[in-house]
Formats: sequence, structure tokens, C-alpha cells
Amino acid sequence: MSFLNPLFLFALVAVGVPVLIYLLNLRKPKRILFSTLSFFDSLKQSALRRIRIKNWLLLALRCLAVAAMALAVSGPVFIHSTTFLSADEPRVVGIVIDNSPSMERINRNGPYFEQALSIAEELTGQLQGRDAVLLEFTNGETLGLPFQSPGAALQQLRSAETVNAGNYTAERLKRVTDLLMERDETGKLLWFISDGQATQLQGFRTDEREANQDIFFQYFILDGAETVNAAFEEVTLEQGSEPGSALQLRIRIRNTGERVLASTFLSLIADGELITQQPFAIEPGSSAGYLLDLPSTENPVMAVELRIEGDELSFDNHFYAAVHLPGIRTVMVLSEERPASRFSNYFRPMLEIAAEDESRLRIEFKGSDRVQIAELEQVDAIILDGVRSIPDYLAEALIEQVQAGAGLLLMPAADGSLSDYNRLLTLAGSPGYGNVVGSYGSFTTVDRMAPPEGEHPLLNGIFEAEEGETIRLNVPEFFYFFDIVRSGRAADQPVLTLRTGTPLLMETRLGEGKILYSAAGSDPGWSNFPLKPFFAPLFYNVLNWLAGSEPARLLTHETGSPFRFEYRGDSAAPLLQKGEERILPETRQLFRGREIIYAAEEWVPGWLRVDPEDQNILIGVNFDTMESDLNPLTKSDLGELFRGRFALVQEMPAGGDESLAERNLRQSAFGKEIWYWFVFIALILLLLETVLSKLYKTENI
Repeated sequence: MSFLNPLFLFALVAVGVPVLIYLLNLRKPKRILFSTLSFFDSLKQSALRRIRIKNWLLLALRCLAVAAMALAVSGPVFIHSTTFLSADEPRVVGIVIDNSPSMERINRNGPYFEQALSIAEELTGQLQGRDAVLLEFTNGETLGLPFQSPGAALQQLRSAETVNAGNYTAERLKRVTDLLMERDETGKLLWFISDGQATQLQGFRTDEREANQDIFFQYFILDGAETVNAAFEEVTLEQGSEPGSALQLRIRIRNTGERVLASTFLSLIADGELITQQPFAIEPGSSAGYLLDLPSTENPVMAVELRIEGDELSFDNHFYAAVHLPGIRTVMVLSEERPASRFSNYFRPMLEIAAEDESRLRIEFKGSDRVQIAELEQVDAIILDGVRSIPDYLAEALIEQVQAGAGLLLMPAADGSLSDYNRLLTLAGSPGYGNVVGSYGSFTTVDRMAPPEGEHPLLNGIFEAEEGETIRLNVPEFFYFFDIVRSGRAADQPVLTLRTGTPLLMETRLGEGKILYSAAGSDPGWSNFPLKPFFAPLFYNVLNWLAGSEPARLLTHETGSPFRFEYRGDSAAPLLQKGEERILPETRQLFRGREIIYAAEEWVPGWLRVDPEDQNILIGVNFDTMESDLNPLTKSDLGELFRGRFALVQEMPAGGDESLAERNLRQSAFGKEIWYWFVFIALILLLLETVLSKLYKTENI
């Protein structure tokens, strides 16, 4: 035990006051004449002894009561395991304050953040001039300040505000802890003031370091606010595999508050124009999905903003989506005029339908005998649809275009020249076709397609199957096909196979481009594949993949994580533009292009432009959706979390008591104040003195 006000121990001299009063009341016995004393002789000795004992007990109780009161005013404190400072030692104090948007909530004592600042100011105000303070906030760019005086820290606190930027709670706590451990002072305190939001402390939970033995960690948790909050849980871009299908945003909104969402609206704004607005209502803890069509545009990029209106908390009511539309790619289809056949070509009608939508692909049809070599240089993909012969000059020109980056699809003719086909494929380094299997137009099944496996890009979006789930498909039957010879080259990969293991659709990489060749043609004489639902979406994907036509993309970045972007522009030092600020980021050379790297700690939701002077790539910056989950950790979970990182941990009340800060500081610095124990002891002693005086009166002895 120690004393905060040791000078008041001089009050212990007051213990002599009851003794002095007792001595002053001592007087010689008065003689009184009695007729006889024979009845008192037997009681004389025992009575006097009892009176003395009673007087001494009363005197002891009075002296102890006075001593207890003297000790109480001296500020006694209990020296426990978390007390390691004396009144004369300087302190080093770290203060980490949650300034996330969730701290804008209000309980009966006012806004959380104002309460947090008030607690921090009260605590800092009790420090002495020789103490050192390190101040840090959880959100946005780090202050990066060194240890400073309590007065300077107070100035910083008075200008603090919540920030709708990334959350770095775990990183800031680790930083302050490391800097405290670098100090030589023995007294190290760390105060953490927050609303205890579970998602913000997730990174701190995964820290595997051993518990710190030298820092006394105290945390203040603000709670009690009831809020209504709607947040974007997920936003994805969708487009049907059919030509001409509209782009759509699939939006999932979650009610993270404690009351039903009502009178709230979802608005979609594209390129500054309000496209649609619809009301919604969601129960607490539930989600709802919405599918909104995007308008058509001739621009390569559409700036889409989603807004939730009518919500109490607005920090997560905006979602910025940069929709990058694919450029128009050109496909040339080479075929031959031939007499009417009893089997219709099902591939040609599909290509003609795709040609009607020129938003992504421009498809040209040419006779293989009339095409000019210069025309091949202007296209992104070439399709040989049932061409029976391929002259040498055409084969060499096709290979040159593939090496330069074009795509090539070979759909053989039943009466086509295998030698011509193989000459073309040999120029690409592929072994090509082997034997002929089956009989054309016989409708006698010689093999069936094996269920698709793997994750080839051509299969994306065709099947809806969970990870690891087997694709169930009414597989096509084949009556006639060319046997594709397998090779051991890494450049040759089968996309689809038959049940016997023979490749049905083979991919060959050459230079910057790729070749796909099929074991079967596209009419029913080969198989019933063209009649299956799988056929059209597969070959529509083939068109886009060969032409290098990427699907529309949604470019977004979440605050709280470093910005990384693969840049393929010409600038050696591409800039980033966020608002009015221009940033020169770090870059790293890749095989193709450069990777842009930037910490992005200070970024808030809005628009970002990469290389604004040249490519002007637009990216939407959004709040991390996890931050919208306002649920706090329970007291037991918080205690377990912090005790796993610090050996000396104490939860502090974060109420509205103005004397709270001073009391907590004293306790953390010098031990637990126990003056009220001595006041209570003094009252008990005085009560005993009163009872003893009443029960043991002199006349009762």
C-alpha cells in the first residue's frame, strides 16, 4: 500500500485527541457515606476490572476510528500487479482513438467520437509535463508523429474528426506498441478508445505475437446506440451470354442496424444522370438483392454511382462502380460456296445472329477464295467454317496473323483435305489430325463428349455449379469425327474431350495468338452437338475469346488495403489522380506492363483515375463492406482478445462521469484507490463504540 497524499499522514497525531480527552476526564473518586459496604465487598474487584476493560476498549475504538480517517485523507492506494509507477517517475503513454465513421453514432451521452475525445482529453490533462504521449487514430493516413508533450497532444485532439477512409486499427495498435517498447521508461501505458466494432479488430485477432509483459493496456468501449443502417454488401456486373444482352448490376443490400429499414430508396446514376430509383424495406440483420439494367452507351467507360437514401448513417450509402465496356473487335468468317447439302450448317446462323449486335463484335463473311491477305491484317479473329482446302499462301498468312496476336478457329468440312488442315497445324507446331472415326451422316454413335472439366475461360458463365460440384450435362453423341493427335507440348491443351480421351476441341498457342481446332464440323452429319443447348453459348464464348474481346469489367478498389493495378500503358511513370491530388506511385516491372503500387491510406470513397493524361482509366473507390457491420465484440471476447496481446489489461468504464478520467489515471499510475475502505472502517469503529457505550453502561456492570 502507498499514499497519494503522504503529507496528510501528519493527521495521525489526531489519534492522541481521544487519549487526551480520556486523561482529562480522569479524576479522583468522591467519598460518599454509606450505612454499610458489606454488600459491595464481593463485587468490588470484578466491577472495577470490567470498567477498566470497557474504557480501554472505547478508547481503542475511538483512536482507531481517528487513525482510519487520517489514513483516508492521505489517499491510500493498493499496490497490485498492474501498478508499476511511483509518483515521481515519468510516464510514456500511447493513445489510440477510433475515428471510423461508426463513431458518429449517438447514445444518451452524445456522439461516440465526442465522448472518445473527451475521455482522451481528460486523461491527457492529468499527465505531467515530463510525461510523453504518442497519439494515433485508427482510420485514414497515420499521424506519424513522435512522442510529444501532453499539451501538444491536447492540441491534436482538439482538431480531430472522424474519417471515412480505410481502417487500420490492428496496424496502429501494433505501431504504438512497438514504439512504446523502444522507450527506456519503465512506466508504459496504452489507452484504446473505441466502439469495439468486431470487423475493425479482426486483424488484431490474427496477430500471433506473444503477450506483451511491459505495457499496461486499458480500453474504453462506447456502446448503447441504437441505429438504422443500410449498406452495400455486394455489387457485381452481369451480362448474359446471348448476343445483345444488356449489362446489369446485381446489388445486395444488408440492414446492419437494429430496426426495420423503411422509407429508404436505392438510386442508380450513370454518367451523372439518374436512371432509376426504387424503394426497399429490409428486416434487421437481413439482406435483399436487386437487379438493375444499365443504359446503353457509346463511351468506353460508364461511371455508375449507387446511392442509398433515407438512412440514418450515411458513410456507407454510396458505391462507385467504373464499368469498362469492351472495345469492338472484328471477326472474319471464311467459307466456301458449295451445293446444297442434306445437312444444314448450324454454326453459320449463330454467327449471323451475333453479327446483328455490333456493340462488341463486328463479323464479316468472305469466301475463302476471294479474301485478300491485306484484309486478314485488319481483323482480330478468323474462322475457317467448313473450308475444304487451304492453299499454302493462305496457310502462311493465317499463321503470321496468329503469331501477331489474332485468333483462329478451324471447323473442318466432312470432305475437307486432311493434308491441308495438317499442313496449317504443323506450321503452328501442332500434330493435327490422325485417323477418321465413324461414318458421316450415319447417325450411329461412335463416341460421346465427356462432361467438361477444368477452368478454361471458354467455359466461364455457361454452367452454374458450386466449387467441386460435378457438371451434369446431356452430352452430345458423335457419329463421325477426325481423331486429334495428342502432343506432349505445353502449348497444346484440350478444352473438351470425348469419353475415349480423344480431344474434341484443342487449343494451340502460337506467338501472341491462339488456334482452336475441332474434331467435328458444325452440321448434324457429324453429331447432334449443334442441337444441344451447350453449343451456342460455347461458341459465342469462342468468338469473344479468339478476338480478344474481354467482357465488360467492374473496376473498384476498397479502402483499407494497398492499391495494386496492372498498367499496360505507354507511360514510364503513370500518375494517379484522386480528387484534385495527383500522386506518383511506386511501379514494378511485369512481364507485360507495370504494376502500380500505392499505400492509399488517406483515400476516401470516390473516383480514381490512372494515367489521367493518356489512358485515363477510371476506378471506383469504395468503403470496405465489412466496415458496415457495426456489431461489437462482447466484453468477454474483448477481454480474451486483448489479454492474448498484453499481460496487463484492464477494461475501463466509458460513462459520463466527469471525474472518471482522473480516477482512472490515478489507478493506472499508482494503484487502486482504497480511501473509501478506511472511511468505511472508521464508520464501523464509531458504530461499535456507540453500541459498546450503550450496552455496557456503568450502572449495568
